[in-house]
Amino acid sequence: MRDYYAILGVPPNASEAEIKAAFHQLVKVWHPDVRRRPDAHERFIEIGEAYEILVDPVRRSEYDRVRAATGPAWTARTSRGREYASSETVNEARRRAEQYYNTSIDDLLDELLKAVTHAAVVVGRATWFGEDDRCPMPFGARLWMGFKGILLITMVVLALTGILAPVSIPFGILIFRSLSHKGRFVGLETFSACVFQALGIILALLLAILALLYAMA
Repeated sequence: MRDYYAILGVPPNASEAEIKAAFHQLVKVWHPDVRRRPDAHERFIEIGEAYEILVDPVRRSEYDRVRAATGPAWTARTSRGREYASSETVNEARRRAEQYYNTSIDDLLDELLKAVTHAAVVVGRATWFGEDDRCPMPFGARLWMGFKGILLITMVVLALTGILAPVSIPFGILIFRSLSHKGRFVGLETFSACVFQALGIILALLLAILALLYAMA
């Protein structure tokens, strides 16, 4: 059973971004357009196989499960290791690696860059619109989130100014973690709208109180 983490030169707890960065660097070293050694082909396929397994969350989870189940000597030729190594998952990963090998280095690096850009767009969209922008929030939930948002902004300001920082920072973190609806982050767009909505209601109440006090004077 191959140590895919060692092949890519990343630790077992490496993030997806670290795995992609490691593969990107190894492509520039071992791609046939730049490497002419006799063992370059097998080495590149090995790198591509490792990348395809580790960059996919499902494949990586299964690989980690088998890797952990074999214990400290997981690299030994155990029956479970051989079973995984000959599985359709690995065969598909090697086929994909062969496609990488037969693609020019410029086209391959361009493809990897597009994948990274697409991932950044997905993350940016989720940050702005939330994890599920199709889940509407009732008025009460929006109002409550708006009040929490006002508290969060207040805590951030206090932390930046140094006023009550030991208290404001952990309190602000707790409020930020609660900015979700049905277990999903609502996104900055909804959060901002809720804050302005809550501010509008607070301002309206203040004006109503001032008008009442003026009338009673």
